Formats: sequence, structure tokens, C-alpha cells
Amino acid sequence: MVRHHKSGNVHDSRLKFFADSSLDVTEALLAHVDNQGMVLKIEQLKSHRFVKSRIEWQLLVSWVGLQVEEDSRESLRTMAAEVPI
Repeated sequence: MVRHHKSGNVHDSRLKFFADSSLDVTEALLAHVDNQGMVLKIEQLKSHRFVKSRIEWQLLVSWVGLQVEEDSRESLRTMAAEVPI
């Protein structure tokens, strides 16, 4: 098991892909890996905004194990449907 040297927390987004010519990495395999969704835990809901052009509310979400630069704007409707309360 991989652990962070200070916190002990790790996140699979930190893993690096490895490939060399002997591994036969095909376009189909790369497409399959690319389509695999990551399951992230919400650390904090930082802010919200209404986007007139999309007629939707969006949340600024901070994710457990990810850096501030990886915070993302997510649709409130999508989050309400996908995040258990």
C-alpha cells in the first residue's frame, strides 16, 4: 500500500501510468482507461454561483486528496443526484 509520508492519505489520481514498447498498449486500451471515472470525496463546498447562460447553479468543490488547483465547478443538479447525503 502506498502512503503519504506525513498524512498517510493517498489518492489514486497521484498514480502515474507506465508503458514501454513491450506492453502492447493499444488505442482501445487507452480509451478504456480514459473512460474510467474516479470516485472522489468532497472536502468542502467553497462557493456557489448562478450561471445565466446555462440557467443553472454551480458549486465550487474542493476534493479530498487533491490540490487547490484541482478544485472544480460542478452543477448543483448533478451533485444533488450523485452525492449521497
